[in-house]
Amino acid sequence: MGRPEEVFGDFREEAARLGLVPPGDPGRVLGRPTVIAGTALSNRICALPMEGWDGDPSGAPTELTRMRWKRYGDSGAALVWGEAAAVSLEARSHPEQLVLSEENLGGFEELARLARKGGGRSGGEGRLVGIQLAHGGRLARPRPAPVFHDPWLDGLTGLDPAAPLLTDGEIEGIVEDFTAAAIRAAGAGFDFVDVKLCHGYLGHELLSAKDRPGLYGGPLENRTRFFFQVLEEIRREAPGLLVTFRVSVFEPSWAPRGTEGAPVPFGASKEDPWSMDLEEPLAFLEAAERAGTAFFASSLGSPYTTPHLVRPALHPAQGDPPPPESWREGAARHLAAAGALKAARPGMSLVSGGMSALGEALPWVGAAALEAGRMDFLGLGRALLARPDWPGRVLEGDLPAGGEVCTACSLCTTMARLGRPAGCYCLDPEYQGLGR
Repeated sequence: MGRPEEVFGDFREEAARLGLVPPGDPGRVLGRPTVIAGTALSNRICALPMEGWDGDPSGAPTELTRMRWKRYGDSGAALVWGEAAAVSLEARSHPEQLVLSEENLGGFEELARLARKGGGRSGGEGRLVGIQLAHGGRLARPRPAPVFHDPWLDGLTGLDPAAPLLTDGEIEGIVEDFTAAAIRAAGAGFDFVDVKLCHGYLGHELLSAKDRPGLYGGPLENRTRFFFQVLEEIRREAPGLLVTFRVSVFEPSWAPRGTEGAPVPFGASKEDPWSMDLEEPLAFLEAAERAGTAFFASSLGSPYTTPHLVRPALHPAQGDPPPPESWREGAARHLAAAGALKAARPGMSLVSGGMSALGEALPWVGAAALEAGRMDFLGLGRALLARPDWPGRVLEGDLPAGGEVCTACSLCTTMARLGRPAGCYCLDPEYQGLGR
């Protein structure tokens, strides 16, 4: 077993506060098999849903998309949690987002095959392959579709305060869009769909719609109604398809700190709207588990309002404000939140991410968190873009070293904002060529 100061690196103080102890062999811990909803999985590594910003104008996968998904299959990760695909053209948050339409179904069938059949340690066996279903909500382009107005949130997301709000009837229509997309996902060969409840998208915004009247606002039961309606409809129309979610369990108030009467978003404390309070997220998870949801992924915040929460980084992406805290604090918050969620709902398998900035320490910290019962799967986002063979290498005991791992420089995000596909322009020759 390595000493904490050696294997945890710059994260050792945070690891100590979280009670993490270095395992003797990170690959052995991360390689432990498990079972989700009756499916045996060969390890505890998850490829998280990282959008490639490389769909064609119709939302169909391109050659770059297929390359990324083949890499997921070859990586050895037992859980492939495919990227956000919009449920309609109008639901896209940017013009390069994938769209799970009838016309694009053949392309998605190929993505599912590529992710399932790849090599790596699992050889395609002991794996679940899914895709995230999304509606941009206020982030939808070219026509934003917010569910409420807030002067600070509108300002941060560039929304016209006069933009019309979605009606209850329109939200019910979007429930049908999600159901139709899920039926296509099942036909394309995916094992599960994720109803996206994170990062400022429609499902996430609804969780904070406390002042909205009608069926989808006010009490928590109403604010979670969208998810449970989608869940019920999918189970009726595609009964063999697993349904889950990735949820941002904390979003701090959008108002400047200290503002009197500041909004209290989902997961924020009523006494201090800029601090985390998991009362509502835990109530939602309890209801989701009662409804038969076997696994989920946790996240924090929104890249459009709190990028430092979503993806702790050494350097912010172009256009992002300077982070108010270090990447170490951010990564520790992801682990602390995951630990609280797991302790409250031990029967649900939990995927946690937000740790790519750990670099060489990532396998050690991830394995230690698994040993400590803080999560069930280590989720890889940016780290997998930078090093697609990361899971297989770690599982075989070949731990990537400095110069081979994600440096959390945020260039993948910056390039996407500049209209380029999202990939690792630092380490991946395929993307370095695109950056010239």
